[in-house]
Amino acid sequence: MSQRKIVYGEEARSHALGLWAEGHLNANGRRPWREEYQAAVCEVSPALDRYATVDERVAAYYDAALHADAARACQFADGRILNYATVEDAAFWQRYLAITGPDGACPHEDAAE
Repeated sequence: MSQRKIVYGEEARSHALGLWAEGHLNANGRRPWREEYQAAVCEVSPALDRYATVDERVAAYYDAALHADAARACQFADGRILNYATVEDAAFWQRYLAITGPDGACPHEDAAE
């Protein structure tokens, strides 16, 4: 029996990208624990490298593929807890930019022109 693959449409993709960008802003803004947020994002981001395309990462996002990793990275021994959604969204945004480049255009498309 083969696994069912869910394909998300443009609206779902756009919504995810908006959440990721907001998470990036929240994790990197002037706020208490900024360094802790940035460290948590760096800790969980490599888990997204197994998804090669933006569409794969959107599917992984809606499947909560990074949720457990983000939740672990957000808990500190001293009892502090970061917002896992901020860390998760910022990690997805960071890896989105790694695929598309800072302006959102795929780097390989620019080279072909």
